[in-house]
Amino acid sequence: MFRKDETMKISMWTAFLVEDSPESAIGTLAECGYRYAEFSDEHGKVLMERSNPMRAAAELADFATDRGLSLSQAHLHLTADIAHPDPATRRSFLNFLKKELEVYERIGVRAAVLHCGGRTAQEQGMDQEKTEELSAASLSELCRSIEGSRIRIAIENIPSTQPFASDLLRMISKVGSPELGICLDTGHLNLVQGDPCLFLDEAGDRLIALHIADNLGNADHHMFPCGRGTVNWRAFMEKLKASTYEGLFNFEVPGERCPYSRAIQRLKLKYALELGRLMFELS
Repeated sequence: MFRKDETMKISMWTAFLVEDSPESAIGTLAECGYRYAEFSDEHGKVLMERSNPMRAAAELADFATDRGLSLSQAHLHLTADIAHPDPATRRSFLNFLKKELEVYERIGVRAAVLHCGGRTAQEQGMDQEKTEELSAASLSELCRSIEGSRIRIAIENIPSTQPFASDLLRMISKVGSPELGICLDTGHLNLVQGDPCLFLDEAGDRLIALHIADNLGNADHHMFPCGRGTVNWRAFMEKLKASTYEGLFNFEVPGERCPYSRAIQRLKLKYALELGRLMFELS
């Protein structure tokens, strides 16, 4: 259960400032009062494209630490389809993800968010059982690659392929690895009329990451909570505070970005930080 001193892991994913370099985004987040951030897929690609990604990761970790910011959560390659029907394509994705996991551990990531894939297989008419076999085999290989490290993989609920906690738990059961956990995306769950409180109950201690966002139920609007969206935040926060979850309360809200005004971007970042604090007082 959350104690008062453990309720302040409020985080923003770095792609709120996607037009910036990783260093600039981290610096701005720290200046706006953040002590935690999710390192985004977009900034992950920037890091991976540098001449020596591992050295760049170590330097970035020092840069963040010097500014009092922890990058304990990150998003792996967003469009990597680990259930792609083509073996060569799937192998290419897996090789990239293994290297990315090494780089992410170097910057201090403990929960690396990943989609289970399957959209291409679904489009090509592959049945669910075979698709899940491909995902499970890929996840098993990725989990073996991080055995003995401090990083874990958090598979995320995706509306079109794995919408509910039960789907993710089935995948975890197939893989059977302690390196595998769950990321709840509240916006994704809302698109399939899922109950976030039930999701928390079912995920239990497998929940190691959060993507906090709201929508109107008909599109992934990625809005701030407690506004026009339809997620029941009061009930969710009560359940979350009573849970064993110890990870980040991470906003993923591209629908709130204002890239043409740095002043407004910073104002929204400060707003989100205060919003997160106030959400923990909902009862």
